[in-house]
Amino acid sequence: MNAWSEIWANIGSLRMVSAWLQWVSIGLVFVSGFLQVGKFMVDRRERTLAAVAQAELLNPAAQPIRTGTVTVEVVAESTEDIDTNFMDRGGYLAFCRGQDVLMMFAATESLARQTGHGEVVWRGIFNLDVTDRSVGKPVRFLRESEYVQVGFAKLSPKSRIRRGMAVVTINSAVRLEIPVPEQQMVEDRILVPGVGQFLGALR
Repeated sequence: MNAWSEIWANIGSLRMVSAWLQWVSIGLVFVSGFLQVGKFMVDRRERTLAAVAQAELLNPAAQPIRTGTVTVEVVAESTEDIDTNFMDRGGYLAFCRGQDVLMMFAATESLARQTGHGEVVWRGIFNLDVTDRSVGKPVRFLRESEYVQVGFAKLSPKSRIRRGMAVVTINSAVRLEIPVPEQQMVEDRILVPGVGQFLGALR
């Protein structure tokens, strides 16, 4: 008679085996419940990450830069009698960090118009060159910018700037409005320091 036959023929042994099987089955129920909870948590995490990844794919700030344009208007203190479209003397706007230019818009045309109130409005529509170093980088990389620099070829150096606005459009989807503060120009440059406060859309 083998061991199993002895157990099968012994009431005490059968009771012990029955009790053992009962505890194993109870343990398996707990393990199964734990595994079900674990599976639920893993599935929920997977769905959350998938939703985040999908949202990132659709986020305009995460898209690679392809095109860009900016309309710049600055108002300079001046009594000069002018109402001119400069066909060959434009300007530029650049996003900068330290001495590095992160992105530059430029054009060969600009406009200037006396308002009659001792102010001349300078206006330019500048475009992003397809070879610019920013092309291909995600739009939100512009958050690295420390300041914006603006220049008009025909605007007299060291002019007094009363106010201004630059409206940047990237990929026809991201719009940034950057006010130009009152200032005395540094040589031929207009500066917008602390530009990060105007880049909240690039999250």
